[in-house]
Amino acid sequence: AIAYAGSGRKDIVKLIKPIITTEGVTARLLSFASLAIGLIYIGTMRQGMITKLVEKIKSLVETEIDDRYVPLLCLGLGLIFFGHQNKCESILQILSEKSTKVTEFAKVAIISCAYAGTGDVEQIQKLIRLCLSDDSLHHAAAIMGISVIAMGDPIGCQMARRFFEHVLQYGKVNARLAVPIALALTSISHPLPELVDTLHRIAHDTDK
Repeated sequence: AIAYAGSGRKDIVKLIKPIITTEGVTARLLSFASLAIGLIYIGTMRQGMITKLVEKIKSLVETEIDDRYVPLLCLGLGLIFFGHQNKCESILQILSEKSTKVTEFAKVAIISCAYAGTGDVEQIQKLIRLCLSDDSLHHAAAIMGISVIAMGDPIGCQMARRFFEHVLQYGKVNARLAVPIALALTSISHPLPELVDTLHRIAHDTDK
């Protein structure tokens, strides 16, 4: 998948697609297949594949998939929307018809990818509000999404870093776990001394 990332090669996706459509496939295999398809079809808005992935995500029973595979499965779908901003709204509405840990994570992944690098304040605020609700797996996706959307916008990154400091002190467990990577994403190839110090502090924090 990495070798063909961004190629849009239908022949390669055709080899992977049966994993998505076949019943009884393990969650691990399903998640890696979704990610592979997302990498190949990144930013293409291939409607047929979007439909297949959405149907699979909505059909999953929460006990069928381990938490560690949910991000990969949902990121695969999100990557197909990369850079398309509000064109993802109809799919978000479809996913909202059924609320599970997978559909909620998928919605955040789609928003994050669709608005990546735009600095869209409205979407960032939406993800911030999401992190204030009851602790859930998709809080981690929201934290990462804030950084992905703010990336490249200095003011947005500053706002994100201030929020992450608040999350480290008062946030829910799933949100706190995502903060180190999210902080790093706000300063790619530009290692701010204060940010390095913060990451060093987090790495040596013994608070469970």
